[in-house]
Amino acid sequence: MIGALIALGLRPPYSDETVLWLRGLQTEAGGFRCRTDGAESFADSYHAIGGLYMMGALPADTEACVRWITVRQSADGGFSRAPGAPSATTDEGFVAIQALHMLEGKLNRSWAVMMT
Repeated sequence: MIGALIALGLRPPYSDETVLWLRGLQTEAGGFRCRTDGAESFADSYHAIGGLYMMGALPADTEACVRWITVRQSADGGFSRAPGAPSATTDEGFVAIQALHMLEGKLNRSWAVMMT
């Protein structure tokens, strides 16, 4: 929804409140969950990071978020949903690399809007 509005040249309504809400979904470990009583996940983290990035914001604890992602990199270079697990699909790799680029401010925002 955020990306669709931005793609249309609109600023999402209640952007400030949305940023606060998304930041509130970050766990102490650094990942994100999709609701306050849910468990953190790779997909939820990616979408929260993307939503924040598209609105010009970052997670409340960016360093913890980077650590949360990087500990999921496998010995073969791929990424998995859990630390120390074998690489999963290319989806996890794409999500991890794109999220890390957003966290570093290096991803073109138009690309983030199209791909997130």
